[in-house]
Amino acid sequence: HVWSIFAYRPLPTGKLIVGYAPGCSEDGGSSNNVIKAVQDGVNVVIWSFIEFLNISNTPQISTGPNITCVKKVVNDLNSLGFNTSVHMISIGGWDSAHPSPIASGFEWFNVFKEWNQVYDGIDWDLEGNDNLTSPYNALTNRTLQIMNDFSIAAKNDGAIVSLVPPQSYLDTTESRYDTNLTHTYLDWHPDFHYRG
Repeated sequence: HVWSIFAYRPLPTGKLIVGYAPGCSEDGGSSNNVIKAVQDGVNVVIWSFIEFLNISNTPQISTGPNITCVKKVVNDLNSLGFNTSVHMISIGGWDSAHPSPIASGFEWFNVFKEWNQVYDGIDWDLEGNDNLTSPYNALTNRTLQIMNDFSIAAKNDGAIVSLVPPQSYLDTTESRYDTNLTHTYLDWHPDFHYRG
């Protein structure tokens, strides 16, 4: 493998103020919004989204936000004195594929590390799908193992890993443990199938 020459930044000390960046456009719109958010106190930027895909029997990462733009935002923030702000990339998102089982989590981390040029870590954001029959409306044991092994490799390499699990039903110590992503709020909106 050809490894990127990139040093991860650690999480800032103290309070974390996290903001999601839906993309990055070089015309100044979204990139200026990210710079303003950091100037206003955001110290962890999570860029959206990439996927771990099987393309022609090869593990590949979808393109995600415009990397040239993201690198420019990071460099601009550094020059403005915000060099402790952290930039992460989110894996998944709504209606997105879960990581392909073509590779193990450790192998996916190697693919990620070779691909990565700017991100200090990843944010797992595996969600459901509008199509209720989609296989991506459940977290399979294989998907959970990929996430686990990728996260171990990333942490061992110094990268940041974050995850917001679906409420409390992803806790394996609870009798309510469940990997389904289409739960409803019976007391609020029973026709909304994405409680997580």
